[in-house]
Amino acid sequence: MNIEQALINTGLNKKQILVYLELFKAGESTPGKLAYKTNINRSSVYLLLDQLQKKGLVSQNKRKNTTYFHALHPSILLEAEKEKLLKLEEIIPELKGLKGIHKNLPEITVYEGVEEVIEMCEDSLKTKTELLSWVDISNITRHPAIEKYSKEYWKKRVERKIPSRGVWTYEPRALEYKKAAKHEQRDLVLMPKEQFPFENEIFVYDDKISILSSIDMVGILIKNKVISDMHRALFNVSFIHAKEQEKNFLSKEDWDYVNS
Repeated sequence: MNIEQALINTGLNKKQILVYLELFKAGESTPGKLAYKTNINRSSVYLLLDQLQKKGLVSQNKRKNTTYFHALHPSILLEAEKEKLLKLEEIIPELKGLKGIHKNLPEITVYEGVEEVIEMCEDSLKTKTELLSWVDISNITRHPAIEKYSKEYWKKRVERKIPSRGVWTYEPRALEYKKAAKHEQRDLVLMPKEQFPFENEIFVYDDKISILSSIDMVGILIKNKVISDMHRALFNVSFIHAKEQEKNFLSKEDWDYVNS
């Protein structure tokens, strides 16, 4: 690192550095001489010298009605930086206390586009807890790339032996998933789409909630234990209710197909 860059890092600007270095080389000088040497007009040199004095880098004395300026050793800058660091160290405990006030704020990540949405979905396959979901399968099949990925996703979930429960809206494709559920560690209940339309897919796992909008191709991942526990409780309520309603909602033909 050169001298100029090192001084810039201490907070000096280029004109202050030019005047200071010229003064440092000369030992002492007058504003007129500094203006000539630096090619900066005299009124600006006076202003720059005043700024350098306030930073403790320049002193002055008067002899025979002429004011002379002296550059002080740059170690003063080092001492000033040390003092700043000490003051910062003093307030760190207080800053940590302020962070504690907001320690439960959720981490929110937004995913846009097919690749990022898939990246969000992959995160749920790392879960150490049961995977809970509210799903309308027709939303997923709306986009060819997401439909293709969804088949890989459910296959990976089974391979990794991740247990799953879901409240899904009814349609023939969803009925196929329900039929396969007993072989895939999935407990799935179906609800009438007309009564419970789902515009987004929601997954709850670990201390996270992921929300997928296949229509807009946007995903939101929320990481917060309090919020995820609340949604887990809401899911359990909806799952129990849906389980009861499903007994009368599915037709005999549907049950025969599922149990065949």
